[in-house]
Amino acid sequence: MSISNDPPSDYHQGLASQVRAARLRCAYSVEALAELASVDTSVIVRFEKGNFSGDDTLYRERVLDTLGLGALAGR
Repeated sequence: MSISNDPPSDYHQGLASQVRAARLRCAYSVEALAELASVDTSVIVRFEKGNFSGDDTLYRERVLDTLGLGALAGR
């Protein structure tokens, strides 16, 4: 998995905001969301900072589906 030091794009920043807002709306902790989506907590933290990579497609789909935001997964 490659992690870029480039600042997140506007798209990724917007998606990050939506992920965080949905997580808080669902009253999930980072740990609870990670467990429900079957990902590591570090994935949630990175996503909420807007740090997505091309290798994150499966994780992104899991997190977005868990939060009811599956339409944003870009499928």
